[in-house]
Amino acid sequence: MVVVCASSCYKWIAIGCSRTTSQYILGVEEFIACAVCYQLKNGDESILCPCSNCDCSRRFCNVDKIREHLVRHGFRLNHTRWIWHGESVNHGECNINYGHSGSTFGGDNDIHDDDNGSDDMDNDEMDYVEYDEINEMMQDVEDYLNDQSSMYETLSSAASKPLYPGFSKYSILSAMLKLYNKKAKYNWCDKSFTSLLEYLKDMFPEGNEIPISNYRAKKMLFPMGIEYQKIHACPNDCILYRKEYEDLHKCPRCGLSRYKRKKVDGTPDEKGPPAKVLWYLLIIPRFKRLFANNKEAKNLRWHEEGRKKDEYLRHPVDSPQWKNFDEKFDDFGKEMRNLRLGLCTDGMNPFGTLRPKQSGNDIDVYLAPLIDDLKVLWNEGVPVFDSYTEINFTLRVMIFCTVNDFPAYGNLSGYINKGEKACPICEDDMVGEYLEYCKKNIYCHTRRLLPLDHPYRKKKKPFNGKTKVRVSRPPLSGSEVYERVKDINTVYGKPYKAIK
Repeated sequence: MVVVCASSCYKWIAIGCSRTTSQYILGVEEFIACAVCYQLKNGDESILCPCSNCDCSRRFCNVDKIREHLVRHGFRLNHTRWIWHGESVNHGECNINYGHSGSTFGGDNDIHDDDNGSDDMDNDEMDYVEYDEINEMMQDVEDYLNDQSSMYETLSSAASKPLYPGFSKYSILSAMLKLYNKKAKYNWCDKSFTSLLEYLKDMFPEGNEIPISNYRAKKMLFPMGIEYQKIHACPNDCILYRKEYEDLHKCPRCGLSRYKRKKVDGTPDEKGPPAKVLWYLLIIPRFKRLFANNKEAKNLRWHEEGRKKDEYLRHPVDSPQWKNFDEKFDDFGKEMRNLRLGLCTDGMNPFGTLRPKQSGNDIDVYLAPLIDDLKVLWNEGVPVFDSYTEINFTLRVMIFCTVNDFPAYGNLSGYINKGEKACPICEDDMVGEYLEYCKKNIYCHTRRLLPLDHPYRKKKKPFNGKTKVRVSRPPLSGSEVYERVKDINTVYGKPYKAIK
């Protein structure tokens, strides 16, 4: 086992050696050896490039490219701790197995044989796993923090600094992530979490870096999250206070106040809490983050490059719907990374505490922000960096299908799918029977959808004592459906008295 000592490794970085000197070239080779061994140990397909240009935000499979970048651009500022390339956070050394002792890239002072190297590797195993997970998370957020260098440096420092001196199992960032996971899992309130942090701060050794409040912990983890929008909504689900309604203080349709609290004179308190709030999780940043992760970006190409292709229907890409769409929109189909989405609305409730008052047919009001983003993704597309191919491309998205049960289908489409005419295909041809005891409509006349020569059409006893000879009409085409609904004026919101 060969161990590279950090104390001498970083001299050529710290003193700013010229990139043409032999000392710098040897140091680069030493770093490459460290990173490659860590790559092989963990089975990674690529290595983060720490040059001042890439700044650990891009990965390369070819180490020659990293070597070229380091010689051309130099190392990133203060890159004196290789936690993403094999070095533990506090031991000051990285364990590298070259296969034989005596292999060297940086001189006799930089390496020495360690008879107990295998034991050290076992002791550091947790560090490697821990920081490999942090590495993935840090990589995911780097693209979004390029223009906020101070925020990224703060996060990077928290990822590399031990929880307290001499303790390498957790960094500040990893410890807070684990604690916050527990907070979410067991529904701890902010006050109890702050109390816990205060106790831990007092219990741990002197010099620990534990935040003393929930606010400070959340502020540290803020860059790890993804954007969301809090949009005020009318209590009757009439509108969202956005776009032309953004500055209003009461609903223009039902007249209800935007806020819960009222002043003494009965007017709405504009500084009070909103009556209802929609939390919209922005989809565009989430798609960008998918492609920012090397493994996810590779998986998003699997349907074109990795699947088995034969005459069987193994994947939605084998379906006629997929192929017909590609033929109709050739420019969309040529880019394999374009996304086709399945929209699932079954059980959707924007307000978890108001389950008896779900939005129902007013769901369109709450889908408006999503629809706006989908229009942008379809019409213009958005620039996205693909970390797998390391190039930028324009991502476009379309809704491929919807996934829902029949009641949710009615809410999403706006079709009344209850009562005697519940079927959107049969419409007036639908025949229902009302069960007085169960207080429900049932539909026993679906045998007419079977082929004309099907034996069930002539059977009476297993069914309702009648034969089915009528033939069902074909379903409406998309253009026929559009012609029927294009002039419908949908009124959103719960029933209310008209405003005078």
